[in-house]
Amino acid sequence: MQLTDAQMRLYAITDDRWLNGRTLYDCVEDALKGGVTMLQIREKHCSTEKLTALAIPIVSLCHRYHVPCIINDDVQAAKDSGADGVHVGQDDTSIAQARAVLGAGKWIGTSAHNVAEARKAQQDGADYIGTGAVFGSATKQAFAANVTGNLSGSHHSSRCHWRHYSRKCFAAAWIWRTGHCGHFGDFCEAGLHSSCKGNATAGRCDL
Repeated sequence: MQLTDAQMRLYAITDDRWLNGRTLYDCVEDALKGGVTMLQIREKHCSTEKLTALAIPIVSLCHRYHVPCIINDDVQAAKDSGADGVHVGQDDTSIAQARAVLGAGKWIGTSAHNVAEARKAQQDGADYIGTGAVFGSATKQAFAANVTGNLSGSHHSSRCHWRHYSRKCFAAAWIWRTGHCGHFGDFCEAGLHSSCKGNATAGRCDL
């Protein structure tokens, strides 16, 4: 399936640590009402069986809003829940293995923390890559420092580092890119001035 600019515009990633007593389903629906264009269910503590059960109604909800739903890491849960694809990290199931399970009709995304990983993702058949994180967050504390270098300076300096990195990834890999910007807010401005097609946000979304 072909990804579009519109689908990649605002890529939300779930994290049940931010529910504050609400259900994940209700929070996802609020995000969909607020304009999320793609959703990733990222609940790393769940078994395949639990994740599948959690995902089935959320996948159905996303489809009612005509929004694709991706599962993080767990290829079998992605298949069993009817999700639109899977996002695999550098240390997870390979893109080739995920494609063998899911087939050609599903999307497979991966994370790229440098140009070599971006180039390999394209060669391996990924449909999109996630670059970043741009800034530290509760889910990406370590990766932000790896990508942008020393973040103890200004946000402007951090954005400049990341824009340069994102554009190098774009030159190396002509596939869809989304930038992980931490928590949604004015940090998404960083993605707007890079070569990325969208912004990814984990945790609370004040839309």
